[in-house]
Amino acid sequence: MIISSRPTASEAIGLAMSYGRTLGPLLVVESRNGVFAILAGTLKADKAKANLEALIGLRLIPDDAFLSKGDSLQNVVWHSYEPNSSLDLMNQQTYLSSVRRLQASMSRLSFYNGPVDGLIGPSTVTAFRRYLAAFGTPPGDLLTDVSLAEIERNAGDGFRSEEERRMANSSGFDDAQSFTEARKGGFPTEVIFRQAKTLGFSTQRDYEAASQGGFSNNDEYLQAQQGGFVSAYQMKAAQRIGARSKAEYESFQSSGFDTIGEYRTALQGGYSDKASFAKAEAAKLKAARASAEVMLSDAEAFLKLNRDIPNIVEIADRASTLSAEIKSGGAASLEASTARFASLLSDVPGFPPFSEVRKNERAEARNAEVLSILAELRTTKDLLSRWASTHLTSPKLPDVVGELKAVDAVLGSNDLDALSEARDGVRSLITSRNLEADLNELRVASNEDKGQSPAARAPVTVTNANKVLLEGSLDDVAVLYNASPTAPSLLRTLTGNYSLTKGTAAVCLLGMDRTASLERVLRAAVAPLGGKVVAISGTACSAETLKEVDLLLIQKRKFSEAQTSLAMGILDALERGVVKPFEPIQFAELKARLDRDDAFVAGLARDVQQGSREGYGSIFLDGRANTICAVIEQERELHEGKLRELAEFAGLAPPFEDRVRIESLDVGYEFLRKGQCEVFYGSRASLKMVVDALERDGITFSYAPVWLEQSELAAAESALKMAREEAVRAAEARRVALEEEQRIEAQRLREEQETRATRQLELQSSNRAAATAAINRFTGGLREVVLQEPANRSEPSAIDVKQVFPSFTGWKSDLQSSGWEPRDLQVAIQDYGVVNWKGRNLEAIVLRATVKLASAERGEYRDECFLLGAVLDEEFSVVRDPVEAGCDETAVDVWRTGHQLKSLWLAEPR
Repeated sequence: MIISSRPTASEAIGLAMSYGRTLGPLLVVESRNGVFAILAGTLKADKAKANLEALIGLRLIPDDAFLSKGDSLQNVVWHSYEPNSSLDLMNQQTYLSSVRRLQASMSRLSFYNGPVDGLIGPSTVTAFRRYLAAFGTPPGDLLTDVSLAEIERNAGDGFRSEEERRMANSSGFDDAQSFTEARKGGFPTEVIFRQAKTLGFSTQRDYEAASQGGFSNNDEYLQAQQGGFVSAYQMKAAQRIGARSKAEYESFQSSGFDTIGEYRTALQGGYSDKASFAKAEAAKLKAARASAEVMLSDAEAFLKLNRDIPNIVEIADRASTLSAEIKSGGAASLEASTARFASLLSDVPGFPPFSEVRKNERAEARNAEVLSILAELRTTKDLLSRWASTHLTSPKLPDVVGELKAVDAVLGSNDLDALSEARDGVRSLITSRNLEADLNELRVASNEDKGQSPAARAPVTVTNANKVLLEGSLDDVAVLYNASPTAPSLLRTLTGNYSLTKGTAAVCLLGMDRTASLERVLRAAVAPLGGKVVAISGTACSAETLKEVDLLLIQKRKFSEAQTSLAMGILDALERGVVKPFEPIQFAELKARLDRDDAFVAGLARDVQQGSREGYGSIFLDGRANTICAVIEQERELHEGKLRELAEFAGLAPPFEDRVRIESLDVGYEFLRKGQCEVFYGSRASLKMVVDALERDGITFSYAPVWLEQSELAAAESALKMAREEAVRAAEARRVALEEEQRIEAQRLREEQETRATRQLELQSSNRAAATAAINRFTGGLREVVLQEPANRSEPSAIDVKQVFPSFTGWKSDLQSSGWEPRDLQVAIQDYGVVNWKGRNLEAIVLRATVKLASAERGEYRDECFLLGAVLDEEFSVVRDPVEAGCDETAVDVWRTGHQLKSLWLAEPR
């Protein structure tokens, strides 16, 4: 096969050598016409034409290559064949290698699915044409090592076309597998794909969703998806409490339970919130206690009548256990104890019929109580219904209607607990909404009040004791105190002063409304007495409530109009000295403060509506305040003082910080309406919007006499900024000082290390000969133990290592069974010095023995390191107190410290 020709031999030889890199050995033969032909060997006649076409198609030879029988060829001028080698091109290794390289590349690109064997045919040529269509023509006319390398590179990165590579490279991808995987997952760039893949993500959508949710990897994201979580913060918060899903976490959060275990236990019982679960559990416990108390009561009554019971001690023991369970046990344990006690009593002669009689008596008593409560509810319902008919525009009407509906719901029932709850609810409503006077008037009008009316009250003689209520203006308010030992907190001391020993002043009112302003001025009034909290009772002052209060505030007009029984009870308490005027508090002073607050509040209300005052203020709803919703645009710290003042005004228990919620205006108003906060704090504009909304919806509210002026806010902001700047300056000064200290310390350590290194070199130089002599006494014995090298027994100073270091010797003996073989031993001085042995200074040495091990079975090498130490007593030719340990153990350090080794080898830190 003639692949080319040249006019001169040198040109032909040069060209042949270039073809040789891909085709292998070639020949240059002079033809009869004087031209020098380049021959690529021979081809078998039956396949010659097909092979020629394939070689041209693969661009391994020029398009004008041809077959010849050699008739025109004369003599060989050059060749690169080995002696006696075949001229058949199809058997040349270089050629076969070139074809295999091409086939392997085509196979990697999925253009070729035949064997990679170097044999050419139509499938190889077709694959190469597909490559050219996808990637274009390689540089040059023919395939060379360079162009084959480029084809291999193209196949190596897996791209199916040059266009695909350009697209991939423009996005930062270097290989087709990553590019294909990224496109499948929707990733726009290699950087994002690599980041996502590192975290385990296979799609851009999941990666973006996980990133937005704050998830750190795909496993965490998948776990979150299974649980329905959309953020890592929420999932981790759920995991901290043990919640398995978002639904469970959110349900738990709103349930009020303290632990997830409690929540799940309640859920199994059909309760999804703590309040209903606690109510059910309380009901179960109440029923269990009632059952236990009935059993104990029956037993006690029976035993009083029947003292000669044989097993009285056992019954008493069980009764004692049951009594203890009533005080501290749960419902289940209490029911079990009651059942055991009942079982014991059932065997006592006469007890079962006795218990049955008692049961019937209790049923009759219960029925009587039910009838009594029903009668009270029907009477009160009638009065409230008549009141409602004449107060259709009253803000109290919704509460009254709600209570009437609750009463209607139980009037047909004989459930004592439900009836008692309804009765207590009605009584609480009458007290909290100040309906008692209105209902009394309705009783008088309908002749339902069988007692004397205020007008029919008999005249009362004025005395020094009662004149505080019977004299003076009817608009005056008398301040009295509970002088009896039953006062909850108030005590008159030995010196005649007053003290609220428990820090709380319990107060009742008669003829006065319970307001936040009143509580505020009362707190200020009782503060000198140690009062921190004012607890105003929901029940009006009377002789019956006296033992529950410390102070009584009674308006004389209301007192003069009160029922005879109430008035006479209080007057009697005054005469007996149980109640006395409270001189430390004069209501005139309280009223002056209240008036000032009222005037300030009135001005605030006007200024807020007119927009004539800027700053921050507050309003509160009727009822006891528990939480403040604050809508502030600045940092909370600027408002902390006013929020604390507001919390104190509202009577919130400390810590005040926990009672304040910072919310947006919409959320703050929503919480206010839903009762999640009762006090609202915000700017003048926010206040106006909230006030307008409350008035629109007919919601009763009041302004608090607390206001933060805009100028105060600006001053606080300036002060805060200055304080922070000062803090930054101080922190920077501390940092600079610390860095300087660290620099000085680092310099000191460097100098110390350098000095120590110098001292150590001096020590080792001075003592090297003695230390080397000492270690040499061990070396021969160690090599004998480890490498079976014969020791020089004639050396008198040589040490018997087997006797001195038995553990080390034993370790060597065990090596063979473990498959490890020692190959070398290196012995070095670890430490050398002097110890004091019973008044004599003796030489001591610690050496490091490193054994090089090999395991043919494992194909591995490893090192074993030992520290061996001993005291050398030359005077008596004895090696004393040897120690042996691994290099990573502390036994040698303990030995060195215990012997107070003075090192002549290592420089210790000073």
